Amino acid sequence: DRMGGLIQRIANTDKGYDFPALSALMYQVKARFPDKTEATILAEPETSYDLLVKTMDAMRSGKSVRNGAVVPVELFPEISIGDAPVRGSGRAS
Repeated sequence: DRMGGLIQRIANTDKGYDFPALSALMYQVKARFPDKTEATILAEPETSYDLLVKTMDAMRSGKSVRNGAVVPVELFPEISIGDAPVRGSGRAS
């Protein structure tokens, strides 16, 4: 969240990363903060470009059904990417 705390840990499925669960979580966060449009991804150095793009896609937008029609929903389109804190370095930052 905005104060750096964990909102929810999303475990991998037997098929890999659970992007539908991430998207569902983004809907919940958006419901709590409807005026917010920005989000930050803190990625570890070995995170692939493909994984970053898929993560951004799950956070950026989704779909909803209104009056029987599927319509796009804006979640957090303003995404920044940064470096995740190094685990176990023993250094304070």
